[in-house]
Amino acid sequence: MVRHYLSGEDNEIVGIWGMGGVRKTTLLKLINNSLLGEGNLGFDLVIWKDASLNGNRISGFLRDKHFLLLVDGLFKEIDLNRVGIPISNRSNVAAATYKHKLVFTTRFESEAI
Repeated sequence: MVRHYLSGEDNEIVGIWGMGGVRKTTLLKLINNSLLGEGNLGFDLVIWKDASLNGNRISGFLRDKHFLLLVDGLFKEIDLNRVGIPISNRSNVAAATYKHKLVFTTRFESEAI
């Protein structure tokens, strides 16, 4: 189901939530592994990222790439612009030209990006 969302044009962010121990991280690993090789859905990069990483170092690099970002264990809201992720701005030329997607796991249903 997540791969279906990732292959579509309408979904930029997919959240996977559930209590501890329900295999959210395992699902994220399966998504990552399914995108290796020919089945990569057109992404140049699939990235595992620490949500606290300073975005200044990577925003320029990601802006002109098709990428899928996998963030595991998100426990608080993050500002995607602050961490350097060019997502969620359809008027942005980069967002319109390149495929930028994010999948995250959290224990909280109400967690929002």
